[in-house]
Amino acid sequence: MSRKVKWEVLLKQVDQLIAGSNASLFDRTTLLKQVWDDPEFLAHHNGVIDDAESHINGKLGDYGLTWFDCSTMLKHFPNRVQWESGHLRTMLATAIENETSKRPSDDVKQERKGPVPRKEYEALESQMKHMNSRADSLAEENGRLRSENAKLRSELDQAMGRIVELERLLKREFVNA
Repeated sequence: MSRKVKWEVLLKQVDQLIAGSNASLFDRTTLLKQVWDDPEFLAHHNGVIDDAESHINGKLGDYGLTWFDCSTMLKHFPNRVQWESGHLRTMLATAIENETSKRPSDDVKQERKGPVPRKEYEALESQMKHMNSRADSLAEENGRLRSENAKLRSELDQAMGRIVELERLLKREFVNA
């Protein structure tokens, strides 16, 4: 078997692994959607959406995607075959683009229909404060995760260096034996 054929075969095997991995993510996402849609799941988290979302995010694995990313992709790509044959980043970008195109554009001005009741105003103000607080906490978490990621990458690089050194030592001992 020539070298060219060998790497081509290996790349086909990699493509099969990717397809299987994407299909597995599809299966996980469809199951997690059923969990998310169950009102008892949110009740289990005392109605705190952030806690419920965090719980589900932990079940997605190391794809670098959040629950809302996966649910958006599932909404626009509802078939397992689409996930198997697609590229997750491209699918996510397309799904997000489709979602944003559905929203009314900023150019369209909505007419004010009259005074807003005080309770509605206070509820919206409270919701806005909560969203701003959530955005701040997510920004802090993002910074913390970036720092942790840098630390873990450094540790990984050190470990990889040690592995290479140990492999070299084992090879030398094997040759000398």
